[in-house]
Amino acid sequence: MSVPNVEFTAKEALMLEACVKCAACVKSCPVYRITHDPKCTPPYRSKVLRKVYQSQHGFPYKRDKPRVEELAEDFEEVFKCTLCGICTIGCTFQIQMRETLFDKLRALYEKLGLTKGGIKQTLDSIREFKNPFSLEKDLRVMWISDAESYEVQVPVKQKAKILYFVGCTSALKGALSMIPIGAAKVLNTIGEPWTVLGEEEVCCGNPALAAGGEEVARELAEENVRLAEQLGVEVVVMTCPGCFRTWMWEFPKLLKRKLPFKIIHLTELVLNHVKSGSLRLKQVVNEVVTYHDPCELGRLSGIIEEPREILKFVTKGLREPKESKSEGLCCGGGGLLNLVDKEAWSNLSVFRLKQLIETGARKVFSSCPSCKNTLMSAVEALGVDVEIIDLAEVLGDAVEKA
Repeated sequence: MSVPNVEFTAKEALMLEACVKCAACVKSCPVYRITHDPKCTPPYRSKVLRKVYQSQHGFPYKRDKPRVEELAEDFEEVFKCTLCGICTIGCTFQIQMRETLFDKLRALYEKLGLTKGGIKQTLDSIREFKNPFSLEKDLRVMWISDAESYEVQVPVKQKAKILYFVGCTSALKGALSMIPIGAAKVLNTIGEPWTVLGEEEVCCGNPALAAGGEEVARELAEENVRLAEQLGVEVVVMTCPGCFRTWMWEFPKLLKRKLPFKIIHLTELVLNHVKSGSLRLKQVVNEVVTYHDPCELGRLSGIIEEPREILKFVTKGLREPKESKSEGLCCGGGGLLNLVDKEAWSNLSVFRLKQLIETGARKVFSSCPSCKNTLMSAVEALGVDVEIIDLAEVLGDAVEKA
């Protein structure tokens, strides 16, 4: 069976035509650096999509329709990617492979029914449970029970200025509950009316998009925005970079309209209040630390200096690791890589952790629940005495009214 015609935008066509197959992006690809497999590279993945494109728009002699069975053979290579976006940094022509090409390619695989294994299961879970972990919605508020044990008040589904969108990973993985609890402490200290959606919160759609499920992601975007609008919020604050990037950049594209509220990451919110003089930060970590840039917060959303400015206040000092800021190495936690190649995921996380502890720091900070979860697995694999901390966890104790 031949692949049916696919609609390409002018931008997608430009990106496909612009690639000269120079492979400048390959040396920066984290999965290639771990696997050394030439098929696990940006040029190979774009080549798969280019076959489809050229069958419709190429020279007549290149217009042989690729068969669905051919694409099926490349499933693992297409999905063995963290969607970290560093290939664009390494590209001479700044081709937006992640946003323009790889998302398109994954969506094509889903449309053709070619997804399988953990990728398919994740999308099925999001369809049924509205989270990627196949968990019932009442478990979304377990962290609120934990917060109450710390005497932290969490308002649920109230009319408010600020909505804190917790995200599936922080809400549903008990080991990460101190991230939303820390955020709740910060919001209580700020003192402006805020709320969470509680059991009504649904996945932002980030893992649905990573699995190729654009329509599922659109439905989730509609539901999330509707819930936020009902509460009359002006600001939606996140601690998860995946949620942040999806609300900020993907929702307007999926819904084809501008959102009626501001999207902000917790680190931005805190720093804005510090600079305005309404909050101050105190040192709560008496050690020099290092910082791991989450791909979706740093390279893909441009929030790079804000976490560092905060760390200078709340710790004794910051040591930069190799490959940081916009060129930060992915820890392996993105793109659903762990569902396609567990070994590559584990090896990449260990490789990144080794870079981080080469700084001499024994406390590794990040601003992403998925990064924390992934790096904690690397700590266990290496058997080292290193603590992985999300910045939100300490901000709750570090902020105070000015």
